[in-house]
Formats: sequence, structure tokens, C-alpha cells
Amino acid sequence: MLTIALIFLFYVLLTVVSINSLLSLPVPLFLGMIYLVPIVVNSLITILQKENKKKLLYSLLSPAAAFLFYISFAFFTMKSGVWLEFVQANTVSTADMSVDVAENLLSIEQILFAVLAYLSPSAVCYFFSRTSQLNTNKGVTYA
Repeated sequence: MLTIALIFLFYVLLTVVSINSLLSLPVPLFLGMIYLVPIVVNSLITILQKENKKKLLYSLLSPAAAFLFYISFAFFTMKSGVWLEFVQANTVSTADMSVDVAENLLSIEQILFAVLAYLSPSAVCYFFSRTSQLNTNKGVTYA
């Protein structure tokens, strides 16, 4: 239960830090904070669980918490207008390249991407750890 509370506390803190520092973040750092950090945290939480029931629970609960973080971040930044400032500051177009930042973080495409980005690595970690655990237990006989 403590782990669940810590997971949600981590994502609440990440939401607050992300919202407050959004305008000072370059796009790559922002992407790392909103996508990469939750993926790494979710994967580690799944890998570090020893019990199978807890491993399954945390492999589903961690991405759900990350998704709530994403929805909260998107809602508060779009509602306050900070997101549009970030988009205007970081949308660049030259003759050689173009960087476009999505104006709506709550569009279906963005939400589906976030769900897949948060859930897929946790699912892969869960199934790999289950497979390796089954292979380790193969051939062991109990009296």
C-alpha cells in the first residue's frame, strides 16, 4: 500500500514541477519529463516487484498513475494558457526544418500515444519477468 501511495505522490510532484517549469524547458527536456521519466519509473516498479500478484497490479497501476499525471498536466496547462505560450515559443519553421508542437494535448491521438507509451513498456517488462521466472522454475520439483 505504501508503494501505491509513493507512486501517486511521485506523479503529483512531477505534475506540479512540470506545470511550473514548462515555459523554461526546451522541447527535448519537456519530452523527457512527460514521456521518458514515467516510462522508466513504470518499468522499474514492474521489474522490482517480487510477487506475481503485486507485479501484475503495479504493471497496471503505474501506467494508470502516469496517465492521470498526463491528463492533469494537459488539463491544467491548457486551461491556464501556459500550453499555448509553450507552443508559440517552441514552434519553429525555417527553409530546412520545421518543429511543430501539438496545440491540443487532450486530442484522441495524443491520449492514445500517452496510453501506449506508458502501458507498453510496463507490459513488456511484466511479460519478460514472468517468462524469465517461469524458465527459472522449470525443472524444479517440490516434495
